[in-house]
Amino acid sequence: MPREAAPAPDRPLAGRGLTRKQERQLAALLDLLESDEHAPTSVRDATRAARMHLADSLSALDLEPVRAADQIADLGSGAGFPGLALAVALPRAHVSLVESQRRRCEFLERMCVGGPERAGGLCARRAVA
Repeated sequence: MPREAAPAPDRPLAGRGLTRKQERQLAALLDLLESDEHAPTSVRDATRAARMHLADSLSALDLEPVRAADQIADLGSGAGFPGLALAVALPRAHVSLVESQRRRCEFLERMCVGGPERAGGLCARRAVA
């Protein structure tokens, strides 16, 4: 499949083939991010977050293995990007948001309520020997 041109910086969702419903879901995520004073990111403004978080997250759609994935794990999910954006863009894929810090886990739980149907948070720490 030929690669599409990157979206313009002022229109981070352009050219991604998203439906209106998906665009509304992403806008709702940005609204939650902006309104949550405990969001674990310094970029909470919806316009800036669309350019920085969403555009960066959705760039993974340029990769065929990501577009074809049935399961995706976002390790160290933090504020939920790229996992939440990919869960919206790829509704058939199950996306696991894995985070070890309790405060971030609580934030992810709030983001998942009413959010992408096949996204879920997992609060865990994995030690590597």
